[in-house]
Amino acid sequence: MTDTTPLPESPFADSPIAESAPATPVIPRPRIRAGAVVWGLFVIGVASATLYVIADASRRTALFSWATTLTPGGAVLVGVIALGAVLLLLGVLGAISRAQRPVE
Repeated sequence: MTDTTPLPESPFADSPIAESAPATPVIPRPRIRAGAVVWGLFVIGVASATLYVIADASRRTALFSWATTLTPGGAVLVGVIALGAVLLLLGVLGAISRAQRPVE
């Protein structure tokens, strides 16, 4: 047996908030964290290069041979290039962050 008695009316049924509430809730779109995407791609690139080198003994030997024959100037040059790559990555991340800010 089902009860067919009507429910009492809500005391807030005539309030302006109840009248202006949307019928379906508006769910905002999820934000895409572009910085996380860029860092993820960077980590994937480093991991892929590392796996490529360590997967074959001849590539490991060639890398070890190259690294042990570097001159001090060559080592500094490699360090400067690596620092430049990190600074370039940070600049790209800053530009993406600036582009995603809302216009005020």
